[in-house]
Amino acid sequence: MPELRIVYGEVDITPNSPVDLVGYAARINPSLGTLDPLFATFLLLEGGDKKALLLSFDLLAVGKDLKKKLHHFLKELGFSAEEIFSIATHTHSAPATGSLTYMGKSYGPWLEDASRRIADSLREAVGKGKYRKLMLGSGEGEISLNRRTIEGWLPQKKEEGYVEREIAVLLCGEMPLVNFTCHAVCLTGKNRFVSADFPGRARIYLKYFLNAPAVLMANGAAGDQDPVEREIYGVEKVGRSLAEATLSAAEKAEEIECQSMKYIHKVVPFPLAQPPSLEELEEFIASKKEGISDVSPPEQIMRRSYIRWAEDTMEKIKQGSWEKQVEGKISILRIGDVVFVFLPGEVLSEVGRKAREIIREKGLFPFIMGYYDELVGYIPTASAFEEGGYEVYDAYRWYGRPAPFLPTVEDILLETIKELLGKI
Repeated sequence: MPELRIVYGEVDITPNSPVDLVGYAARINPSLGTLDPLFATFLLLEGGDKKALLLSFDLLAVGKDLKKKLHHFLKELGFSAEEIFSIATHTHSAPATGSLTYMGKSYGPWLEDASRRIADSLREAVGKGKYRKLMLGSGEGEISLNRRTIEGWLPQKKEEGYVEREIAVLLCGEMPLVNFTCHAVCLTGKNRFVSADFPGRARIYLKYFLNAPAVLMANGAAGDQDPVEREIYGVEKVGRSLAEATLSAAEKAEEIECQSMKYIHKVVPFPLAQPPSLEELEEFIASKKEGISDVSPPEQIMRRSYIRWAEDTMEKIKQGSWEKQVEGKISILRIGDVVFVFLPGEVLSEVGRKAREIIREKGLFPFIMGYYDELVGYIPTASAFEEGGYEVYDAYRWYGRPAPFLPTVEDILLETIKELLGKI
């Protein structure tokens, strides 16, 4: 008999007023309406004197503004910070939550309302958990490509790149938890409508065909994985492909033992490189200002954001207060022989693959859960620093960092996983 009490549900968190969407630096905000709804899906596991709350949001990230509001309400329900595991599907068509410094502002009333409604739904669920079977399945899906192989993403086009195809599903009673790996960016920066992108479309199919009351979507190490199709057609095609791969995996799912539940956390420092000099920043600002009045409004928006970053970084340097490192929380949740590794960033897929190998070497089944807690930024492979490209030498600016990470971040992440696995 299963030893874990399980309860699950979903809460519609779609904003009912215009909000700033986040994910594209050149996007004109605010939103114009809603293309499809956003959900927060929860899975509450209770065993013995332990409980773990998994929350998945149809958002780009669980930013600091959302986390503050959410944890306030959850604390009132008796949840401690170590019992909460919050992730995002990474849709680029959702409201800002305080994750990317120069891409839109959080809307306080929406954050408050969404957090309260999640807490209200959980209040009704707490104490009503039932003993349910856990069924584990896996398969492959053709939903991603490695964008670093596409001309323009690297200074020089990389001819080969790892593509993540693994799909894992954990059936928690009637609710599937789906672990996939792909940026939720079918809808491009031209889109100004709220949308869960292709993970939301996959959820619709899965709820119908599995008769599921909710579906928890969990993105993985998708830092360099983009969908095989874009725009509205891509939302439909990629969402359907993900649903089909999940259904295939679910058909082969087998019951697993869930007699124990353990988790462990560690806050890890990720070191940053030396920031640019004041002279270099002044040159950077001048290059962005040059001809700014002659470019399109989206390009103007992007350039002004770059200028804000450079000015903020200059101020930090003058005051001697620039960050030398960024702290991120890595967590592991183990249920029987299933291991969930929660990673606080946009991890490149080859790092995710290595993390799975570490787990499998111990005879355990891995779920790689990216976009966890407050994001530190992109976590590249060591080789990516030699190759260059957006994820290494540009994206850090949107997170408000004064400089990129050092190439040691891959080893730091993988060694931390090994360390935590040895303790759990």
